[in-house]
Formats: sequence, structure tokens, C-alpha cells
Amino acid sequence: MKLNELSKFEAISILLICFISESIINFSQNFLVSTGTGSIANLLEVSIIAFIICFIISKLFEKFNNMDIIDISSYLAGRFLKNIVTVVFIFFLIISCSFFIANFSYLIKTIYFHESPFIFISGLLIIGMLVANLVGLNSIKKISCLIIPILLICIAFIVFSSLNNSTLFRLAPIFGNNYKTTFISGLSNIFVFNIIVFYYLLLPLLNNKMDFSKTIKSSILISSIILFLILICLLSNFPEFGSSDELNPIYILTRSIELTSFLQRIDAIFVLFSIISSYIYISILLFFLIELFRKII
Repeated sequence: MKLNELSKFEAISILLICFISESIINFSQNFLVSTGTGSIANLLEVSIIAFIICFIISKLFEKFNNMDIIDISSYLAGRFLKNIVTVVFIFFLIISCSFFIANFSYLIKTIYFHESPFIFISGLLIIGMLVANLVGLNSIKKISCLIIPILLICIAFIVFSSLNNSTLFRLAPIFGNNYKTTFISGLSNIFVFNIIVFYYLLLPLLNNKMDFSKTIKSSILISSIILFLILICLLSNFPEFGSSDELNPIYILTRSIELTSFLQRIDAIFVLFSIISSYIYISILLFFLIELFRKII
């Protein structure tokens, strides 16, 4: 992908694909286990922190037009700091990509391909990621813009369809078991906003640099709303969550939805779009990894 190529909508679409893939499709029940019914209050707390981080990033990059964090590091302290920052980002993206492929492969294996080797499913994801980057991120950008409205509609559909089985009393107490667990220990849930990492690398890709602040703030706002609705659904539909639960709780939620005799497998639709979104996400991760390696060589 060349510099100055992404419009505001395209950038937001890519960021939302990353958020939905990592934080919704690959949703960790640890978020709910750690804070319980206080998850919504905890989400409000970490969302405010995320907005503050966005504001700081926005103000920082105003001083460095058309630079990402790697370029800024080089400008401030030369190649030494540039290499350190680049290695840190490369390490983070490799770990994120590896864990995501492993977790998502395990989910798909558990749901559909019980007898298939784990390495086979992971290999298909890796091959798709490599092919996508050979074709070019320009195509993935267009697919992201096409798929994100469908994903948002699917999430809205899941939310409203689950209302029939929801019990609002399960949302109490709204501050969880105690304030310390919800607001102190729960601060670790800030990592649900993994897209913040991409903000440091986004600016050179935008065709209008003035859209940077609006783009990152919009992505955090929409992500917070999506997660808020998902948490409401999960907490009001399930009495409790255990850290040993194997399946994605959102997948379990979709499996419990039955609208008519013609729509009894909503979970299959969830899995289909999960696979598409996941391919896009890991392809985006690989793109940034390639760009980072180019900067350090």
C-alpha cells in the first residue's frame, strides 16, 4: 500500500475489522471473569482511558506531519531509537498474529473440524494471509469497506435477537463484586482496544492528514459501543462465566438464537463472517510487519 492512500472511511473500516476480529470474534471470557457484572462499568472506565490516549496521540502527531512513530523516533534520536521502537512493534505484532491464528484455529477446529490437524487449519490461515499480501492491500482495503457494514449489521442482529432470552436482573450489581476488582484490577482490560497500536502507524497512510484525529476517535467510539452491546447481551443471557470455558461466549450466544424454522443456524453465519474478518485482520498485521521490516533494514 502506498502512502496517502486511505480515506477516512477506509481507515475506520480497517481499524474496526482489527477490533472486531481481535476483541469480538476472538473474545476472551477473561474480560467477564475478572470483573463479572461490573464489566460494563469497567468498559466505561477503560473507554475513557482509551479516549484520553487517542487525544494524546492526536496532539503528538500534529507536530509531525506525515510521520508514524518509527519516523518520529528516527527524527528525535536517530537510528538507535528508531531500531528499538521498530523491534518493539515487530515483536508485538508477531505475538498478536501468532496468538490470534492459534486461538482462532482452535475455535474453528472445536466447532467444525474435530478430526482435522490443528496445523492444517493454521496453515490455511497463513496461506490466505500470504496470498492476500501478494495480491495487495489495496484489494483488502476494498474488501474491508465492503465487509464492515455487513459485520455491524450482523452484530446488531445478534444483539436484538438475543433480547428474547435476556434477563436484566443478571446485570446487577452493576459495579461487580467490589470496586477494587472492577476499577483497579480491571484496568488490564484496556488491552481490549488493541487498535490503539495501529494509530502509531496510521498517519502516513491517510490521504488527508486532517482526518487522523477524527479517524482514531471514531474507531474508539464505535468499538466501545460494539463492546458495550455485546457485554449487555452476554451478561443478560448467561448466569456466569468460567475461565475454563472452551468456546467463544459470543458463538455460544449465536447458537442459542432461533428465529424461525428457516433461521435456526445463526451461528453458521457468525462463523462465516468471522473467517472473512480474520483473514483480513491477519493480512493487515502482515502488511504492517512487512512495512516495519522495510524500515529497519
